[in-house]
Amino acid sequence: RIYGGGVQGDEPEVVQKIRTGRLDAGSVTATGLSLIHRPALVLQLPGTFYRREQLDAARRALGPEIEAGMLEHGFRMLGWADIGRPHIFSRRPIRVPADFAQAHVWVRADDLVLPAFYEIVPAQPVVLSVPEVLGALTSRRIDTFLAPPAVALALQWSAHVTHMNDMPLGFLIGGSVISEHTFASLTDEQRTVLLETSQQFHGLSRRGAERAERESIEALRGRGI
Repeated sequence: RIYGGGVQGDEPEVVQKIRTGRLDAGSVTATGLSLIHRPALVLQLPGTFYRREQLDAARRALGPEIEAGMLEHGFRMLGWADIGRPHIFSRRPIRVPADFAQAHVWVRADDLVLPAFYEIVPAQPVVLSVPEVLGALTSRRIDTFLAPPAVALALQWSAHVTHMNDMPLGFLIGGSVISEHTFASLTDEQRTVLLETSQQFHGLSRRGAERAERESIEALRGRGI
């Protein structure tokens, strides 16, 4: 049985449910992965990777070590996903760091990276969960956020801003994890099918994310952003 649309809660809740056996598996961003094994965050630190080839090379080199760390915490990685490259969306042009000073910027409640970023680049961070962002944009409680273009379009956030920076700040990554307890309960044949299918799906997903990003940027330009 698959639960879509975030009905099982935000990522900390999903990870906790997998940890306690209420869910078997889940797909999460690096935020969720970091709740299992914090070094997963290294792959999406702002300004670290500018080309997909760089990210892929780092993931090939560091992936086995990160996955081994997750296994120690009772989670098995089924596959890595690319969510997209986050851009700065805002109601005003943001050309230099000082332009952040008047910005009310969304920060995820469970984010470990952006709060530190906004201490260096002064802004007015507003802590919200993902489902709260659209309402906060509508009420103008926030006027700036970081997100991949495809996410900004899909969640209707882009309808409430006027500008998008053309330089992405890196990559947002994620992946699918399964409880090692659940994985161990499967037969050898089931494990083989699950792992092979997962690798194929996540490979297709990463390529699909790249195409979705190009199409989303064109759509945003078409809407006058």
